[in-house]
Amino acid sequence: MEMKQKTNELSKTAQFFLFSSGVSLNLIKQCPQYEINKYISIGVTILFTTLLSSLSAYFAFSYIFENQYLVVGASALWAGVIFNLDRYIVSSLSSGTEKKNNFLKAIPRLIIAILIAFVISKPIEIKLFKNEINTYLEMQKLETINQKNKQYSASILEIQNQKDELEGKLEDKIIKRDAYYSEFKCECDGTCGTGIKGRGSECESRQKKYEDYKAEVAMFKLKTDSVITSLSGQQKIIRNKLDNEIQLIKNEFKPGLFDRIRALEQIDKLASIFILLIFIMIETAPILTKLLSSKGPYENLIEKSDLSFEAQLQSLKDEYKYQRIKQNKIKQAELELEINNKETELKTKMINDAHARYQKLQNELQNKNF
Repeated sequence: MEMKQKTNELSKTAQFFLFSSGVSLNLIKQCPQYEINKYISIGVTILFTTLLSSLSAYFAFSYIFENQYLVVGASALWAGVIFNLDRYIVSSLSSGTEKKNNFLKAIPRLIIAILIAFVISKPIEIKLFKNEINTYLEMQKLETINQKNKQYSASILEIQNQKDELEGKLEDKIIKRDAYYSEFKCECDGTCGTGIKGRGSECESRQKKYEDYKAEVAMFKLKTDSVITSLSGQQKIIRNKLDNEIQLIKNEFKPGLFDRIRALEQIDKLASIFILLIFIMIETAPILTKLLSSKGPYENLIEKSDLSFEAQLQSLKDEYKYQRIKQNKIKQAELELEINNKETELKTKMINDAHARYQKLQNELQNKNF
């Protein structure tokens, strides 16, 4: 006598979690409550992973798109992809007695799960270390600006040294000119030199020396001022170029998602690895649960369903084969019958022809006798 299978009534929430775990609701309802609870837990884990992936995608897409609706839509789409992938990974993996074989089959699924964990964890890590990343990126910007300052400061300093050198030479000449003037006045006043007051030959000689040098200084000052003005113009051009490049750096300094990921790698690798390991544990938990579990009622029902399907399929194949053989036999019989009919017709015709020839011969013989 076959035992009737008892089915459990499931709430909508339980059905949703079971759907998330990738099981067949018709089969799982026939399992004991502990088996149902196991797959509900797997479904909850997959759902939490999906929620974390949507949160992670929201953080990531917010650095890519400015439109909030686009960010939310892309995040929802990404969450759906992760949800479907997790369901497929878990549902396509079966537990059983052959652990080694199961682990070998699970390796591609584990690799996919680790990649998913990596993709999910990075945007969340970026959000957690937001302040540190912003500080690091700001320092990078300042470092770039400082490099530009150093690059142009050398040219500005070189020009400034040329200006200072020219101004120093001019100042020396002015001091020397003033000294010539003092000697000239002193000689003419009689307070030094010859000591003779008035415009003597020595006074006139020193006056000429002063005036000649004064004219030379005036000419040198004119040339020096022109060169200094030109050098100042060059300095201004370089400073303007530096200011423009610094402003360009500030305007274009809009770090994106991958810039923040690279910055995160430089800030705290240990914390980043720790968070990644947590997500790997969450993502691989359903897979490892199924791998380490022994074959349960649900797996037995799956196997029974597979065997039943294979039996039905084999039965259909046998039925098809039987019908095909039957049709072939019918066609063969019809062909043989047709051949027999044709042979019978041919024999009948031959007999009729022979009888007709016989009658004809008899008639001819009778006519001769008469």
